[in-house]
Amino acid sequence: MLNNLVQYEFLVKQKTTSTATETKWRWVQNINPLEATWETVDANACIYNTDSEYSASSYKKGMYLFKTSQLHMCIANGSNGNWFGGIGACSTY
Repeated sequence: MLNNLVQYEFLVKQKTTSTATETKWRWVQNINPLEATWETVDANACIYNTDSEYSASSYKKGMYLFKTSQLHMCIANGSNGNWFGGIGACSTY
């Protein structure tokens, strides 16, 4: 089902501590995140929502599956596989 979509929309919410103000990013990308790579989710593949309730992304890139021994989704930034862009990381013990 995920492969049949034309666009993929994401909303990421974050609080750095339990009392911190929540930060939200929302964007649409035209590449399936399970097939995307750091190189393919560049600014041309993504449209970030710039409404006042959402934070601005300094990278304007999208989400992709980072395939290593620790499989996880990443929000692309300046470095491929950067740990702070990781979502749902897992590892074998």
